Amino acid sequence: MGRKSNFIKAVEEEGRHRVVKQAEHLRIYKKPGVQSWDVKNTNAFWNTRLHNAEFKECAEAGKLLRQQLAPLLIDVKDKGMVSRVLQLMLAIQGLDDAPRGRKSLARVFDSDSAKALLNGFQFTVGASLKALLLKIPEVNENGISFKNFVALQDLCSKPLATHVELVAGLVYMNPVKGTVHSQYAKPVRIPINNRTRQVELKLRRNEPQLGVGLYVLKINFYRKAFRLSGEGAVAVIEVI
Repeated sequence: MGRKSNFIKAVEEEGRHRVVKQAEHLRIYKKPGVQSWDVKNTNAFWNTRLHNAEFKECAEAGKLLRQQLAPLLIDVKDKGMVSRVLQLMLAIQGLDDAPRGRKSLARVFDSDSAKALLNGFQFTVGASLKALLLKIPEVNENGISFKNFVALQDLCSKPLATHVELVAGLVYMNPVKGTVHSQYAKPVRIPINNRTRQVELKLRRNEPQLGVGLYVLKINFYRKAFRLSGEGAVAVIEVI
């Protein structure tokens, strides 16, 4: 018995059609479903093309931000982080008053409304920085600091945790140029007890023309020398 592949063979594909050789005859079939040719060329998908153009800008901006924050996100990221960052960029882009298809994330990224959306954004869902940190940090040109910080009182510590690690970063993002500049403070790890400490996470504030500045803080909990998996929290605490 002959094999099916000997009688039916795809010869070529062009646009929405497929030319198939069946035995000694050539037949032309229309490919099922919506094809990329239709999306790119027919008027019925005009809105889809407009949406794709705007979506691409937000996806690239979200990827750029996540890549620069990789040192903070590498051990706490979850499956929904990409989607949440993308939704944030789409929300910022939606602040633009231009008609659909002409909205620009870069045009409104440095606006007060956009900074309000960025400020307080939680990169992690399993652990919220706002819920874990009971003391408001001070942010200035020298970085992030906690005065009279008492870990046992100013943190909602996780069970079994004996130490807490604080990590900070400053990211300048400029969607107009597609550039990102980042720096990170030296991590500070302290035991969770009633001792009062002055915590300094030093970051050097750069020139404003680099873009919108995001101060990002990360908290990790440890049991002696071992990090408690899934208990880290990362969030934007200040936007300049």
